[in-house]
Amino acid sequence: MQVETVPALAALTAAGISEATRDTLATRAISHLGENLDELIASSESLAGTPALAHDTIAYYQSAADATVAEAVGAENVQAFYDFARLPENAAELKRSLVQHFYTHRTDAYGPLLERFLRLNEPTAAATRAAGIKTFGRNDEMIVIGGISMTRKVAARAGLI
Repeated sequence: MQVETVPALAALTAAGISEATRDTLATRAISHLGENLDELIASSESLAGTPALAHDTIAYYQSAADATVAEAVGAENVQAFYDFARLPENAAELKRSLVQHFYTHRTDAYGPLLERFLRLNEPTAAATRAAGIKTFGRNDEMIVIGGISMTRKVAARAGLI
């Protein structure tokens, strides 16, 4: 998923907020993905000048990341993905993804982490169907890829879904 418009950043620019302040707000936002943002927003108000601008900037990055993650792993697994991404062994990749997200405004930066998460965790039936893959069997645990039936777990570990 690529985010084409950046309304929160445009609002900050229109309000006269400096690029350095925008960078600080965005950095705070992306480093707190998946967390309760109330405290972060409160601590950022002095930077942005108003609670609304701080909230909009932080919410922009959060919602873009959430939408991309939910599309890939299913809405019910978003928090599990964030927990996985924050593990020490994923820290370098998460940092790279966050920086790329901020500077390019593209959420496809999370792709490598999402692929690793999906290989280690069976995707839900809903997420599999949302990706256009037919499910069947008890609890929709079976799928067909290239004419071959297999479980979602096997397909995920093989990197097929």
